[in-house]
Amino acid sequence: MDHSQRLSFGEFLKDLRLVVSSPARRFAVIRERGVRWGSLVLLVVPTYLGFGYLGGLYFESDPFPGYSFVPPLIAAFATVYLKLYLIHIFARAFQGRKRLESLQGSFRDLVVVFGYTGVPVILVLMLALTLFLLLPQEMGYFTREYGAVGVSIMVALSVSLFIWNLILIVLALRAVYALRDLKIVASFFLGSALLAIPGIGTMWFVAPAKVDLEYLQPILSARIVRFLASDPTSSISKNTKITVHIDRVAYRVRAPKRSEIIAFLRQEPDPESKERKRRFIYGPQWFVRWEGGEQSIGRIVGLPGEIVEVVNGRVTVNGETWEEPYIRPEFRSDASMPPRTLGPAEYLVLPENRLLMDKLKDELVVTQNRITGREMIPRWPLGWWSFSPTVFRRAGPLGSARLMPDPSDQDIPLEVPPSAPGKYQK
Repeated sequence: MDHSQRLSFGEFLKDLRLVVSSPARRFAVIRERGVRWGSLVLLVVPTYLGFGYLGGLYFESDPFPGYSFVPPLIAAFATVYLKLYLIHIFARAFQGRKRLESLQGSFRDLVVVFGYTGVPVILVLMLALTLFLLLPQEMGYFTREYGAVGVSIMVALSVSLFIWNLILIVLALRAVYALRDLKIVASFFLGSALLAIPGIGTMWFVAPAKVDLEYLQPILSARIVRFLASDPTSSISKNTKITVHIDRVAYRVRAPKRSEIIAFLRQEPDPESKERKRRFIYGPQWFVRWEGGEQSIGRIVGLPGEIVEVVNGRVTVNGETWEEPYIRPEFRSDASMPPRTLGPAEYLVLPENRLLMDKLKDELVVTQNRITGREMIPRWPLGWWSFSPTVFRRAGPLGSARLMPDPSDQDIPLEVPPSAPGKYQK
């Protein structure tokens, strides 16, 4: 086979159109041409966006320009190639010693054609993303108010897409392997199922957690909040839960830092609880325990050994007032907390929504055995529209240079309030 042909962008668009209208013929043309980049774009880009949260793995900020783009890219390529190779192994095993001159069943040929099988799913995702960007509030309202209708539509659409996608997979693999349709389907499902094994292994490093919207609302972008609840003060908003990704790597090798947003159990772990969830316990132990409990999100304000106090909404650390430029005006409060000396394994963790302080007054001091990890908030590639810009700011003593945003934060104007005599200000 001649793999020297090139694929122009116009030909790539023609491939997309003909894969929808006459897939069997087009898959044969795509395989014969032998150019991989079109298929890889269709495979890697959606997977890359799905792994976008990995841009915040371990590092609080990029150690070098472009770091945020690297971990999702590595994960996307590794996932794509591993899945395809597993499918290839099963297909060759089912093919046995059977050989046809035109169908050698090479891994390269599989890579060339497989990406085009996801065209229907990509088109639907692009449509859904466009509607979300243009009409987030309307989509959220429809989802909440017409839940049964929405679920029915989603189920019907999902089944249709699955069948369409499966047909394209069968047609694509026919162009590569000398197999019957049943064996092609078996190869696909077995290869995809085995991909779950390394996927479960990643839970040791990154784990999902569901958190109430009222804890996350201040750090989310306005578009996300409008989608989740058109009225942020309604009971629907408070009962909404969002899945976040918890970094378990950072606190295995270092202690939590001030201004980091962490996930933690709202109560001490109950060893007799029947509900078990796998989580990493921060500390010197390098293992995973199974614990149960409801998790919450907050920002570290006080570190072990410090004397902390909250006076009318202002935080003092060791008698010095600290400014918190990340707190949005609508979420500030005049709540207070009496002075407390944190123990060697205690952190003062305050919610981004300071209106919740009175509700959480007994949960503001978090022991290290309740910390489950660091909330992953990368600025790129998708953090710029998922999170509020204020989430990237850091605290500092009142009037100090640390109040200024980092160099990459120039799009966020920040005014340092004039120094005012405070209760503990020198």
